[in-house]
Amino acid sequence: MQCTVRGVLVLILYMSRALGGAPLGLSRVNEGYIATISLIAAVYGYIFTLCSPITECMHLLIYVEYLKVILLQMESNLIHYDVLCMCEEINMKIRKLIDETQDLENISLATLRSTSKNVQDISKSYVSICDFVKRLNEDRGVLLYALYSSIALSIIFTMCNLTEAFFLPGGIQQTIQICIQLVWTCLHLFSAAFFIEPCHKVEGEISKMQSLWSQLMYNVTSVGKSIPLQLDLMFKQFFINKLSFSPLQMLTFQRSLLATMIGFITTYVVILVQYVEKKWTA
Repeated sequence: MQCTVRGVLVLILYMSRALGGAPLGLSRVNEGYIATISLIAAVYGYIFTLCSPITECMHLLIYVEYLKVILLQMESNLIHYDVLCMCEEINMKIRKLIDETQDLENISLATLRSTSKNVQDISKSYVSICDFVKRLNEDRGVLLYALYSSIALSIIFTMCNLTEAFFLPGGIQQTIQICIQLVWTCLHLFSAAFFIEPCHKVEGEISKMQSLWSQLMYNVTSVGKSIPLQLDLMFKQFFINKLSFSPLQMLTFQRSLLATMIGFITTYVVILVQYVEKKWTA
C-alpha cells in the first residue's frame, strides 16, 4: 500500500521513521515521494477506518486536548497579569508616600506613623509576591515550559504550512490557504506576545519600584542621619528576593526570549524555503 507525499509531511515522516514510529519506506519521484506502508500498518489502518465512530471520538479528543491547552495558557496569562497589577499597585502606594514626604521639616508625627505602617505593608506585600512567583516557578515550571514550547511549535508548523502554500499551483485554493495560514500565524504570534509581555512588564515595574524606593528613602532621611531600619530592610529585599518568571531556571520570560524565538523560526523558515523551492523546481 503506497501513496504520494510532499512538502513538510515528508520531513515529518523521515523524522518519525528515524525514531522508529513510522513503519514505511520513502522513495523519490518527480511528483514528490512515494510512501510505502508495511502490510501490518495497512491492515491496522483499514480496521481503524472501518471503526468510524472511534475515529470521530479520537478527533473529538484531540480538539478537547487542544482546548485544554488554550485554557491553560489563558490561566497562566491571567496569573501573570495579576502579578503585574499587584506590582503596579505597590508602585502607586510608594508614589503616594513620596508625595506625602516631600517636605521633611513640616511632616507631622501622624504622617510619620502612617508612613511607617505603609512601609511595613508594602514590604510584606512585596515579599509575598516574590514567594508566590518562586512557588509558581517551582510547582508549575514544567507546565509553563510546556506551554511556551507548544506556542513555539505551533508557530513553526504554521510557518511551514505557510511556506508550502506559497509554492502551491496558483488559483483561488492557493489564496485561501495563504490567508488561512497567515491568520493562524498572527494568532500564534499574538499568543506568544500575550504570554511573555506581562512577565517582561513585571521586571520593568520592579525596576521602577527600586527607583521610587530610593527616592522615598531620600525624602525621609535627614542629612547626617542613618536610613530608617524598615526602609533599609525593604531596599535589601530587592536584591535578596529578585522577582522574575523563570520556570525550572531554564529560561526567563522577557522580550528578548520572544526575539530569540522569532529569530530561530526565521532561520528555520529560510532553510525550509530553500528546500521547498529546490523540490518544486526539480
